Amino acid sequence: MPESLENIFGAHVAQGTLEDAALSMASLAKTYPDLGTEFVTALQHGVAAAARGDFSAVSAVNRSGYRVTTPQEAGDLIGELLSLFQQAGPPPNNSFKPKPLRGSA
Repeated sequence: MPESLENIFGAHVAQGTLEDAALSMASLAKTYPDLGTEFVTALQHGVAAAARGDFSAVSAVNRSGYRVTTPQEAGDLIGELLSLFQQAGPPPNNSFKPKPLRGSA
């Protein structure tokens, strides 16, 4: 089952910091490279959904200890987690090739 935005925020972020979640996710991705790809893809889709004003991004973020009320706020947090995860680094032997977003080149 692919990682969903709700699972990422509900399980990995939970009551912790985005930084801790990103490190935990990166650690899992070292063992399970496909999971790293799923993380990136889900987070990218979350940012895109928030940019469209989709409140599912708000619901996903609110599964964690964070509370947001607008898609803009959700998109900011999702984007920050994506950035932190990418900074935590894909392992050198894994390129984390996310699936392209629909409608993007």
